[in-house]
Amino acid sequence: LTPYFMTQLTGPHLALPRMLMTQHPVASKADGEAYVARLKDLPRALDGAAATVAADAATGVLPPRFAIEGVIRNLEGFISEDAAANPLATTLSQKLEAAGVAADDRAVLVSEAVDAISGGVYPAYARLAASYKELLPQAGEDAGVWRLGEQGVEWYALALSAYGAGTRTGDDVHEIGLAEVARITAAMDTLLKSIGLEEGAVGARMVALSGRPDNLYPNTDEGREALLALLRRQVADVLAIAPQWFGRLPDYAVEVRRIPVHEQDTSPGGYYTGPSLDGSRPGVYWINLKDTADNPIHSLKSLTYHEAAPGHHFQTAYQRSIEGMPLMRTMLGYSEYAEGWGLYAEALAAEMGMYKDDPAGDLGRLQAELFRAARLVVDTGIHHKRWTREQAIDYMTEVTGETRESVTREIERYAVVPGQACAYKLGMLKMQELRALAEAELGAKFDIRAFHDQVLSIGDSPLPVLEMAIKSWIAAQKA
Repeated sequence: LTPYFMTQLTGPHLALPRMLMTQHPVASKADGEAYVARLKDLPRALDGAAATVAADAATGVLPPRFAIEGVIRNLEGFISEDAAANPLATTLSQKLEAAGVAADDRAVLVSEAVDAISGGVYPAYARLAASYKELLPQAGEDAGVWRLGEQGVEWYALALSAYGAGTRTGDDVHEIGLAEVARITAAMDTLLKSIGLEEGAVGARMVALSGRPDNLYPNTDEGREALLALLRRQVADVLAIAPQWFGRLPDYAVEVRRIPVHEQDTSPGGYYTGPSLDGSRPGVYWINLKDTADNPIHSLKSLTYHEAAPGHHFQTAYQRSIEGMPLMRTMLGYSEYAEGWGLYAEALAAEMGMYKDDPAGDLGRLQAELFRAARLVVDTGIHHKRWTREQAIDYMTEVTGETRESVTREIERYAVVPGQACAYKLGMLKMQELRALAEAELGAKFDIRAFHDQVLSIGDSPLPVLEMAIKSWIAAQKA
């Protein structure tokens, strides 16, 4: 949910190539021909995007300057290498080979794809970049959506409510964030002292922990492969004990992959994409490996548990296998539910024993939760209290101990997707509240596996719907 048609994170310039590379099936020569046909049509979609952006700009709706600069970097970065080396071409070649398409047919299709990229796709990206450069003088430096006037103020109030705030105001959410930041910081202080980091602010001590040589993989191809191998072991470990906490496990596989190089400059540290409905494509846990220093070892467990298991993969795969679920509800979602579950899953992993004898990993969990609590503060700061981009970056860097580079990417994300950053913590708090209610109401009848299955069996939904469903389930269990 963003008021801007294109940003450094969203838009057809990113979504369409990603669809072709990760979702378009290529199991035959005919599928390859369809892939090439879509490549040839891509310039039309990009030129249409340019027209939409120009129309929005004429009404004063433009993202902040730094977001436009990010779009330009995306566009120019995508066409910076030879067309034959572009991921759109290399992915097709790999898919055709994996499908067993004859070598001669593969050569023809890849050649057609390269011609389509060099003769059509690249010029369209260049035209779109040029149109954005012409709009730069109109863009302002203010990060908040309030910069769009009263319409922007109303937009944020609606977005905040939609992402889990309910009737709470921007001030209310801001205060919840500050209180959670204080609580989590105190817990981290205790753990930091237990591993010998006793002096200085919590954020500064976390910076020191993040920079320890034994807490980092080398920023090399070998280091990146070792990091990927660690993530895969973490997924396997949590899946092994998941039956103790869930009555049902996902019907779909999950894989760990690196975020494509051309997207990593403006992508978050990690994210998840769901499996296809027919199971032919697995769920994917994507990790940003531009700089391994952005992913110190102590931080990786909580990211794995959030994005893969028992987080988004469980939640998404479960939803896509619910009998009778309307297709729209199967494919779409609500951030306050999905991200609330992801953050709840990070805390659940601690109960599951995944941080046993690993205080640094537990600090990573708390740091991740602190990060989401700080999001309540900076998101309302930017869009409600009219903080500058730099104010938000300074606050979040100091409080969380994350690198300034990674925090900058996050803040720029919040600026163009108002309210969404609040969904994580607001959703988690609601799920923890509902679990506490179920435990209190059911006593000895409470079954953690049944509770988790019930939460997931509803599918993505607004928090009021989730609350009604869990309360009905509690009543049924009591009866």
